[in-house]
Amino acid sequence: MTMSDHDGLEPKQFWEKDIEEIRVYVPILLNIVQDGCVLNDRILWDARDNSLTVDVFSRITCLDLGLPDSFIPEIEESMNSQVEKAKELMREIDSTKPHVVPIFLDLSVGSIRYRDQFLFNLSDKICQPSKFADLLVAEMSLPVDFAPLITWEIWYQAIQKPPNVGDWKAQFRNAEQIKHWSPYMESTLTEDSKNIIVGD
Repeated sequence: MTMSDHDGLEPKQFWEKDIEEIRVYVPILLNIVQDGCVLNDRILWDARDNSLTVDVFSRITCLDLGLPDSFIPEIEESMNSQVEKAKELMREIDSTKPHVVPIFLDLSVGSIRYRDQFLFNLSDKICQPSKFADLLVAEMSLPVDFAPLITWEIWYQAIQKPPNVGDWKAQFRNAEQIKHWSPYMESTLTEDSKNIIVGD
């Protein structure tokens, strides 16, 4: 979409027009226990993709994992509730003012642990969580498997926390605070593990 496509639109209309072109990933957290069977999973659900319904997904999940059919309504209820909560958040977002939430990351993929914290503005249509995650992974030279995890965490934490609607510029950190708001990456391999890998 070019800037000319927005000519003559009020701010609210501008946002409503753009939001249709943005993929809204709902962070789904499933933690269901029934008769000794446990389903514990995290999913990024594309709320605008109508090709797969929650009902069909629930049935496929139970079939793939060998779960009893009694899990189907439990999965459906949990997913529908979380999708609706995410939609309520999106309806509250106004592109004319910041919708800022603090995000804290402590993620591990393989032998790499990545920790970071930052403020994320959900009303920024140009850089939504999935795009930001891709850029962050590229900039920090992280494995690509970090991207969906970061996207999930941003959406999940944004939904759980009330926005900070204060002055956006006032949120910038001073030199002392920056030390605690800088990304940190480390290897979780022990020296013995490293020696084994090198030896192989």
